[in-house]
Amino acid sequence: RPEDAERLSAEEEDVAQSDAGGDGRPEDPPGTSPLWEWCRELVFTAAEADALPADAWGVYSAEQNGDIERAFRAGRPSAVVELGVREFHVAFDVGDGYARQVDPRLRKKRMVRRRAAPEAEARAAMQRPAATSTGPG
Repeated sequence: RPEDAERLSAEEEDVAQSDAGGDGRPEDPPGTSPLWEWCRELVFTAAEADALPADAWGVYSAEQNGDIERAFRAGRPSAVVELGVREFHVAFDVGDGYARQVDPRLRKKRMVRRRAAPEAEARAAMQRPAATSTGPG
């Protein structure tokens, strides 16, 4: 069904639930959790993004972070992120721990990164309210 096209299949969910994922992606170090962050700056390469300070990165909500991580672990080419009535795609085509967030309606793009953060840091970051003026859109 077309409305289910972006949802993970049962098989993809099983892969996403496993630690190594069977997807060739390395496991995160013990005591860490994956944290997906969107870039507040206009950068185009991983090298430029690597040079940015920590405050140049915003954090997705816990639900969005989970959706992105499950799609990543399942080997999907992208994940869909919903923010109110808007929809974004996080495309895993950059490599080196980076992805791109694409707004197909406005044709805007921004860098996204995935990092293995200490579990307490990841939990705290995802619980902070996002600033609406600098949200992932």
